[in-house]
Amino acid sequence: MDKTDGSRTAHRGSLITPDELTLKLPLSSAITKNVTLSRKRISEILSGRDPR
Repeated sequence: MDKTDGSRTAHRGSLITPDELTLKLPLSSAITKNVTLSRKRISEILSGRDPR
C-alpha cells in the first residue's frame, strides 16, 4: 500500500457547525451584499438573461 492511500480517510478532527462558523467568522454587510449580488449575476448568466 502506498504511503498516501490513507491520507483521504485519516482522522482530521471534527467539523464545526454552521452556527459556530457564523460566530467565529461573522460576515460584514459588505461581504453579504457582494455574495448576494454575485449569486444574482451568476443566476442571470446561467439562465440566459445576461449574454455573457
